[in-house]
Amino acid sequence: MSRLADLVGRVFVELTVIASAGSAPHEHSGEMQRLWLCSCSCGGRCVVMTLKLTSGRTWHCPDCDPQRGTDYLSNYQTYREQFTPEQRRRYERLVLLRTGWQAEAEAVDLVMRGLDI
Repeated sequence: MSRLADLVGRVFVELTVIASAGSAPHEHSGEMQRLWLCSCSCGGRCVVMTLKLTSGRTWHCPDCDPQRGTDYLSNYQTYREQFTPEQRRRYERLVLLRTGWQAEAEAVDLVMRGLDI
């Protein structure tokens, strides 16, 4: 995908890209990244960097976190142990696609919410 690709109208799990929102340096590399104004399925809005959208690191707005974060993001091991065989297969596939230190918790989150990437 081109670095200058237009993401307007694309859907990333719960986020729909509405418009370009300028650019900003990436917090680690300092490389300039395009920002996108996104609408979340919960009704919230947020601005997200291209890399975080296209890599799957961000798939919901910050307003969604309080609804989930205190429960199965913080206790994901307990939920993972109670998965049905179908949920286990989805979890294993999702965790392979995710990166970073929260990969397992994010995969549990997606499975529990019935979402897929």
